[in-house]
Amino acid sequence: MKPDQVQFIETTHSTNVTLRENLSRYLKYGFDEFPFYAIYTHKQTDGKGLGSNRWLSQDGENLLISFLFQPPITVQNQFYFNQYFAISVRQFLAQYVQNPIIKWPNDIYVGNKKMAGILIEHGVQGNNLTYSIAGVGININQTLFEPELPNPTSVALITGKKNTITEMIPQLTDTLTNLYHLILHEDFSKLQEIYLNHLFQYQKPAQYIIKGEEFTGTITGLSPFGQLIIETESKKVFTCHYKEVQFILSKS
Repeated sequence: MKPDQVQFIETTHSTNVTLRENLSRYLKYGFDEFPFYAIYTHKQTDGKGLGSNRWLSQDGENLLISFLFQPPITVQNQFYFNQYFAISVRQFLAQYVQNPIIKWPNDIYVGNKKMAGILIEHGVQGNNLTYSIAGVGININQTLFEPELPNPTSVALITGKKNTITEMIPQLTDTLTNLYHLILHEDFSKLQEIYLNHLFQYQKPAQYIIKGEEFTGTITGLSPFGQLIIETESKKVFTCHYKEVQFILSKS
């Protein structure tokens, strides 16, 4: 039986891992009818973040969902898929809060506080992507957070209002569907333009730490592979992978 496009699981270890474990089932039925399959849950027992990070969330308070795509793009262009997904989540959140922004590479911030984290995994065969799993955790109704989280926020903390998460999911899936033409038509210049227009601290002097040294620098763009380009006041240019640069953020 063909799986539903969006499936609910009450509890799972990780929505990304669950999709990966059922990959053959979804790929068997293809993506002719819609661009993705999705799994969402109220509770993750082992939520994943970038690198070794964990995603911590109170049960039933937040939007925890992962999507399986089969984007028709090459390995070299995989960061454009990441841009598409981050842009979509940002646009979805703009319906609820003012000026959500993308903190490179995949987080969504409001001001200096983190509202959503994105984890993307790609399958590769030869020069092409065989699949992409994109998971996102969005803080919706949670107002108390673990002390180990340095700067979290939520829709409820900003607006003072609680939302029904199941009613928000179709809005997110519609946004992803409506913007997917940018991937199908390989409109990468448009993706890059939108991404940079909403990129945290883009073209604004700010404090960073690279190789143990703190300095004032300016994000000037991205490499073709999605690395962050930062130029110092002395015109030295750094091209950074994830974890090679630390943003120094104020508490406000």
